[in-house]
Amino acid sequence: MKFWILGVAVCCMAVVSATADQIQLTTGETLRGTIVEQSKEHVILNHSVLGLLNIASGDVASVSVVQAAQSEGGSEATGKLAKKPDTGVRQVPGHGSGALPGLFDMEMFENWDIRILMGLSGSDGNSQTSNIRIGLEADRADKHHRARFKSTYNYATSEGETTRNQFNAETTIDWLMPDSPWFSFVQGVYDFDEFKAWDHRVSGFAGFGYEMIMSPDVELIARTGGGVTKEFGGADDLRPEGLVSAGLLRWNVTDRQTVTGEVVFFPDLSDLERFRTIAKVDWQIKLDHQEGMKFKIGLEHEHESFTDGIKKHNDVKFYGTLVVDF
Repeated sequence: MKFWILGVAVCCMAVVSATADQIQLTTGETLRGTIVEQSKEHVILNHSVLGLLNIASGDVASVSVVQAAQSEGGSEATGKLAKKPDTGVRQVPGHGSGALPGLFDMEMFENWDIRILMGLSGSDGNSQTSNIRIGLEADRADKHHRARFKSTYNYATSEGETTRNQFNAETTIDWLMPDSPWFSFVQGVYDFDEFKAWDHRVSGFAGFGYEMIMSPDVELIARTGGGVTKEFGGADDLRPEGLVSAGLLRWNVTDRQTVTGEVVFFPDLSDLERFRTIAKVDWQIKLDHQEGMKFKIGLEHEHESFTDGIKKHNDVKFYGTLVVDF
């Protein structure tokens, strides 16, 4: 089963791999996102995490722009800012009319910021243990929508026996409302866990969200909605569930340290005494002299109020992973 899950993760990497506009700063750092405006005075970049960045031309060494329509050779338009003939507003590809993109519009899969997470640990002495945590995350945002994909696989053994075998994949798409902190969203989640009362779980939700704080250093978003969850391999339940969450998308503690977190509450709408919660927090540190490489440590807690009487109600994970940006 674990090899099948790894295959799914590899396929997911192939689906979301794409390119993004890039700005090379005079300090040597590279920013990726969507360039929405470029002039002799500044360049405005829409970053998936930092939002709109207004960068002075004097701080820009070079600009690489992915054209919406490429030539037969498929080349990109790149070059130094001073040599760029474009001095006007650059429209987001496929959204010049201002219409909301379709859910299956292939242009939604362009310009993703992609990160791969890898973590390994083990011991061999009085006891033999090994732990593997790998993941893939991808984000994309423009003035009309925001999208995020993330997947994680956890596998652990102790004395040759498997103690953890989990896979999670989640996709969230937000449709933004112009000049308003409100937005609508859809979310799909798939879970596999060898040690739960079920084997597979699929969930789908839709609802509305509110951007409570959107500043250069802090982003805090709340969501509420509803949907259905189907479990396979156990009671095979199909039940309606609510979704209430508060997510700290980003808190820039320093220029090298970032904290993110989320608390999600899923009440069973057919039995209000039954619910589940997920809480997680990550602390990410940018590594010195390693462009695009970070180290992340985190804690995740999941609680299910209803089990089959054998499985535990709580599942807690501690982890440390190396994050590589693409």
